[in-house]
Amino acid sequence: TDDIGVYTDSSLTEETYTNQTDIPTSKDISIDYDSILAPTGTVYNVSSDATSAEIQSIIDSMEAGDTLNFAPNAIYNDICIYTDKNIKIIGNNATLIGYDRLNSSDVAEKVRNQSADGGYAEVYYAVLYSLNNTGTVISDLNIISRYPGYNPTKVNANTEEYKTAGIFADASKNLTITGCDISEASFGIFMQYSGDSIITNNIIHNQFTNGIINFGSPRDIIAN
Repeated sequence: TDDIGVYTDSSLTEETYTNQTDIPTSKDISIDYDSILAPTGTVYNVSSDATSAEIQSIIDSMEAGDTLNFAPNAIYNDICIYTDKNIKIIGNNATLIGYDRLNSSDVAEKVRNQSADGGYAEVYYAVLYSLNNTGTVISDLNIISRYPGYNPTKVNANTEEYKTAGIFADASKNLTITGCDISEASFGIFMQYSGDSIITNNIIHNQFTNGIINFGSPRDIIAN
């Protein structure tokens, strides 16, 4: 950028602002996808006919640094899963299709329970949650959120239909989401307090509110 400045309204202030010139050019960003996407630890393979509960059971058994490997091109229905571990989730072009309803019983108790009860107290519905972890990787997944839409003239931030996402990340630092196709829901990716993350090369479309919301997450790289 050679020149940047602001307009000064003399009727509102006596201050006069001038253009700043010779703005330094941003450095190129290099991302080592080979290292990020390479399987690590124990690799857990998800069969093509696994249910949401079965996938969650596999995740619950994993240790930090392990890899969850979905069957290539498989389609999984009625999915609502979470990880609060530092794992890699390799999608292999598998499709996770969420529920077409808003029922809290579809969400794991640890996700929705209050902190006093050992939970994360999340009020959003999502197909995939990444919570309270560091260095989690989510790649090459198709995520279809079948949650109900809403009437934009009647919705507000407390409306149940507004609080849905394909991927919901909370306190998930150094998170990588790459190569995913995320459709429908209120938000494609909802991130909060998940700084130093890499969100790249995703296709996010057909949301009711917007594609990505990034709240309180400094130094994230969001690009295609």
